[in-house]
Amino acid sequence: MGLEYNFDEKQLVSVFHQYRNDINIYTEDCDKDKSFYQQLLGRLMDKTDCQIADIFPIGDCDSVEKASKESPDERGFYLIDGDIYVIYAPRVRRSNLYVLDSYCIENYVIDEESVSKLVFELNGGKETLESIKEKLNFHHAFDVLLQPILDLFFVMSLERKYAGAFELLKYDNFISKGKINTLLILM
Repeated sequence: MGLEYNFDEKQLVSVFHQYRNDINIYTEDCDKDKSFYQQLLGRLMDKTDCQIADIFPIGDCDSVEKASKESPDERGFYLIDGDIYVIYAPRVRRSNLYVLDSYCIENYVIDEESVSKLVFELNGGKETLESIKEKLNFHHAFDVLLQPILDLFFVMSLERKYAGAFELLKYDNFISKGKINTLLILM
């Protein structure tokens, strides 16, 4: 069983590693995702003078937000997923908190080019990359899936925004003396 930390402990651990970083990056997710973030953000910073050797996953989005507000690291950069509900209920703005423009960081990795190259490699180079791109029709596939996904996440955003604001009652709550009480239903 691995050790579980709260965000304060994870930020404390980062102090011992910060000599390796020019900035400390705190993310959502957990330790098993650390390698992914290190590789992706390392590649993004590759041609800069900014050194990032360690990433510090804090947990869920709320934990990262809380850490950025309650115990901010002077050299800290707090990164959270865009999540669709942010479109409808924007998060608080802070100079040390960065909200991705996409649903999740993996959206920056999965694009037409990466999917096409993967199919090309898996297919053993039997077809040209251009032929594969044409057959995949990546943008059309996303357009077909986009509206149902937006609808789903719109509902999820409403649920998140209004969670706990309403109480779902059982059928029995609307019956009085063996009859349905329509006044209770309308309230």
